[in-house]
Amino acid sequence: MRKKSQASGASAATLVAIIAGLIVLYVLFIPPSEREAILEDGDDSNGDSDDDGENISILLETPGRLEPQGIDQVEHNIPSMNLRIQEEASVLKTRENLDVRRALFRDEKENVSFQISNLEDTEDVLLSFTVDSKQGSGNLMINLNGQEVYDNEIAATNIPPISLEGYLQENNDLEFSVSSPGALFWRTNKYALEDVKITANIIQREAQESRSTFIVKEFEKDNAERVKIKFVPLCEQEIVKKLNVWLNNYQLYSAVPECRLSVNLEASPDYLVEGENTLRFKTEGGYYTIEQIRVLTDLKEIEYPIYYFQLDSDEYSDIADKEKDIWIKIRFAEADSEKEGKVIINGNKQHIMQEEISYTLDISEFVEQGNNAVKIEPEETMDIAQLEVVLEE
Repeated sequence: MRKKSQASGASAATLVAIIAGLIVLYVLFIPPSEREAILEDGDDSNGDSDDDGENISILLETPGRLEPQGIDQVEHNIPSMNLRIQEEASVLKTRENLDVRRALFRDEKENVSFQISNLEDTEDVLLSFTVDSKQGSGNLMINLNGQEVYDNEIAATNIPPISLEGYLQENNDLEFSVSSPGALFWRTNKYALEDVKITANIIQREAQESRSTFIVKEFEKDNAERVKIKFVPLCEQEIVKKLNVWLNNYQLYSAVPECRLSVNLEASPDYLVEGENTLRFKTEGGYYTIEQIRVLTDLKEIEYPIYYFQLDSDEYSDIADKEKDIWIKIRFAEADSEKEGKVIINGNKQHIMQEEISYTLDISEFVEQGNNAVKIEPEETMDIAQLEVVLEE
């Protein structure tokens, strides 16, 4: 019996230990707020809670940046831009000399290969050479990529450059040959070419366009009513081609402007974005210097937000009987900067002028039962991190 009793006691102790361990694990893994409530219930020796001295927040807002009235336009000054497309003469291929000849049983040709990396920007491709016409006979024949570009007898030392336009590719092959002597089979037709050159004009587009960025803040974006872009193009009217202007990928202009006269454009406020914006200019030909570039945003009349809070009959009675006070508490984003403006409670204006980071105001005499309204009107730019209305004992 004694052994059986001891065994039962040991089993009971083990069960108690397991239950205690489970309780500890439960308390550890439940959410902190519930754990705190359980522990606080255990600490309440009187079985009552005491709410005396409790502060009640009845309004909590984050107004952010407020700009003063009187700002009707925001101006962005953009640095000058230089735009140009220029043609640069370039030699694509040279050969000092080149000999072709043809007889009854002999046909000696010459081939010259050359490359063009950008066909679109390569113009006026020409072949030039000199020849000793006294020692030449027959027709000089030239094919480009299998297409005939020249077939003539040469009677002079210098001939006009031969255009190679129309048959050009990225990889090109020029074949030089001479015509057959035909019935004069004992004869050899030949040409000796010197200073053979293939030249072209290459369009340089590196400075064809230019862009600049400017920052639009939330206040400007939210209150934009009209956007204007102004600039003065310096150019030579006879040589320039179209000028194109974009604001954030929206094309605003595509025309040849009057050189040295101001160009005034308008854009939808919807084209602006909060943060970084891009103004881009591009020429289709010629030289431009774009000066006095400005982006002007006309602003709507500023309307400041109104914040509402309610007081029930008990709360209002406590305030009226001076058992409780009600305060506005404002926390600014930074200290040591001038804050000037007005706090308006139900039409009652109270002036703010300080550098401290926080501002408090007892508004007990201005509140009413039911709905109440608070508005802040800055006289200088204000960055407000928090606006709170607190009911205190």
